[in-house]
Amino acid sequence: MRQEVGNHDRSPEAVGRIRAVVIDTGARDQREATIDALTGRAIAAREAAPIDPQARTALTELAEFVAWRDT
Repeated sequence: MRQEVGNHDRSPEAVGRIRAVVIDTGARDQREATIDALTGRAIAAREAAPIDPQARTALTELAEFVAWRDT
């Protein structure tokens, strides 16, 4: 398995095995919890910043898009 990670020529089956390990070990859930916490901190910091309300809204939308995009 270790040889497959970082191998750009890996098979779809190898990708599935790697994905299963990431999910089964809880690594995916932990990563998503970290993203959620950091996004929350960024949005809270933005709330305290003395910026234009439109800019504040745009920054929130950007933070959420970057944090939860699919690719």
